[in-house]
Amino acid sequence: MKKRIFASIISLTVGGILLTLVLVSFVTYYGYFSEMKDSVKRESLYVAAALQNDSDYLDSLVLPDKDSRITLIEADGDVLYDSRKSAETMDNHLTRPEIVSAQNNGVGEATRFSDTFGENTYYYAVKLDDGRILRVSDTASNALSALLGNIPLLIPIFVFLEIAAVYIAQKLTNLIVAPVNNINLSDPLSNSVYDEFAPLLRKIDTQNNEIKYEIHKSQKQQKEFSSVNEKMNEGIIVLGEKGNVL
Repeated sequence: MKKRIFASIISLTVGGILLTLVLVSFVTYYGYFSEMKDSVKRESLYVAAALQNDSDYLDSLVLPDKDSRITLIEADGDVLYDSRKSAETMDNHLTRPEIVSAQNNGVGEATRFSDTFGENTYYYAVKLDDGRILRVSDTASNALSALLGNIPLLIPIFVFLEIAAVYIAQKLTNLIVAPVNNINLSDPLSNSVYDEFAPLLRKIDTQNNEIKYEIHKSQKQQKEFSSVNEKMNEGIIVLGEKGNVL
């Protein structure tokens, strides 16, 4: 019983720890991704405002490789400027969902997943007054990739929590089993133990009373037999069914 209780506690603890680590990783990722989307939207509005005042603003703009990507697209879908690639080598963007939405509604957004790199890229497009489309994008690892990437950091945490879980499980197991091991079977109703054991203890008490009654009855019969036997001068032979001496 003790081993089964200990194993059950450990299983539940390990499962709880793993589930918590996974959920925390996913919640953290989606929180980061949401903040990244807000940052992209703000940046697109800043750059769009600058372009409205200075059409050559992007020519003087220098962005580190790690920053978001800025693309300026003509109304017909041809790429005029891109902060990562040469505009001449890029395909027409007229059918991109965020571009279509920006042309129809003034703004558009889309998220695309890359199977090759395991990344999610968020695009936000804004339609300028002259009909051109400004698109800003940024990329983040998807939730699963982020979780796998955090495994080296999660392993020490998991090991620490598991050691703590084993220690706590041993203490809890001993606390659970101790009242059962200390049950006084001679006087079952005097035990202060779990409510679930009450029917069993009452049954044991009933059986104890029945046994005491049978013992008392047997002792009384033995005394009666001894009393009669002591007053007799003759001997008594007890025979079995087939005449054999018992």
